[in-house]
Amino acid sequence: MTDPSKDEERALSRDELELVSAARQPGLREMNDRDLADLVTRLRDRRDRARSLAERQRREMRGKAAPAGISPAADNAGTRNKEHYLGAALARAMEERDRRGTEESMSEDKKDDDQHAIAEKALEMRKEADKHAPEHPENTPTPDEGMHSVPNEDIIPSGNIDAEGHRVVVERSRKVR
Repeated sequence: MTDPSKDEERALSRDELELVSAARQPGLREMNDRDLADLVTRLRDRRDRARSLAERQRREMRGKAAPAGISPAADNAGTRNKEHYLGAALARAMEERDRRGTEESMSEDKKDDDQHAIAEKALEMRKEADKHAPEHPENTPTPDEGMHSVPNEDIIPSGNIDAEGHRVVVERSRKVR
């Protein structure tokens, strides 16, 4: 195992530092599959915890959340660094797990195959149901007479000399502009 950098020592606790150191290449190659799966699980838990802590601190700094301690967080750079180092270690461990082709990584591929089979079965069921579906008319526009004119009887039609509106027109023509 390689020695951690000063930044890693500063950002991580002793337990987390051991996990990150175990996720380096010489140690990863020597681990058995069960230990590797356990390491991936523990790293993922620690990374998720650091991520949620950093998000909460960021909300505290913006004033969106109540402080978890006595005073609101002033900076979350340390927690973000912790998340970064744990995420990088998790990526290395998962890469080794995928390289080995262990049962856990294979089971993810198998889940995809199972999902594919489920989707195909659902499609077949849908096609079978469509065969026995009742006939409905197509939902297409049909020719019709169009809109029907509804006259507004409250207003006087313009240009009607015999109606009430004539007086207004005559008065306008008599006045000086």
